Amino acid sequence: MPLHRPHSAQSPFPGSLWGIVLVAAGLLGCQLNSSVARPPQAEENPAPSSGEPEDSYLTTAAPPQPGPAAAPPPAAAPPPADAAPPPATPTLSSAPLDTPHWAPERDDAEIESIAAELCRSLKPKQRLLLEFSAPWCKDCRRLKQMERQEPLRRALARWARLEINVRDFEKNDRLLRAFSVRSIAHWVALQGGQCEKSLANWPRLDSRSVEPTTQGASTPDEIANWLDNALR
Repeated sequence: MPLHRPHSAQSPFPGSLWGIVLVAAGLLGCQLNSSVARPPQAEENPAPSSGEPEDSYLTTAAPPQPGPAAAPPPAAAPPPADAAPPPATPTLSSAPLDTPHWAPERDDAEIESIAAELCRSLKPKQRLLLEFSAPWCKDCRRLKQMERQEPLRRALARWARLEINVRDFEKNDRLLRAFSVRSIAHWVALQGGQCEKSLANWPRLDSRSVEPTTQGASTPDEIANWLDNALR
């Protein structure tokens, strides 16, 4: 059986008239909405302050960049592997055999004159050490070094000293024979007080050859003991 839609009540206005009314009402609503004032909106991007570029407020100043760091001072270069070591401080045992002072060469007559003057200036009971040496003598050069060492330096301070440089044997031949000098360095310990006599006639306390390099037995201590014993 077919279904039949029930008949609705007829509108007092025809259909075309209702359409005109609805269109007019819509136009009136749009005009009312556009006439309503909208609240002011905050500007999203405020204008920049005067005196600045138009877009300066949009940029951020870049932070200052640090300057280049000062280069550290160059380190001292290490010595090369094959560099020679610095020279060692010279000692008495390693110093060269050259000596700073040698007595001038004098003949026997000059030596006798000097001894007489020296005798008159000696204190009572002071002794004279007669030293035969020469620059060409290796033992003599070594002995001069040893004289700066203790206790030999202290022992020598108690003696009057007269050095005879026998570089030329002929100049001192008489004294060499008188004191039986066969090798140098040679020391002779004499008693003072005989100023009017020849040096060879002064009382002799002791004598010896001092050869620290040749014999190897003469040390500062040993020579100092010999000098001290000669004073007794």
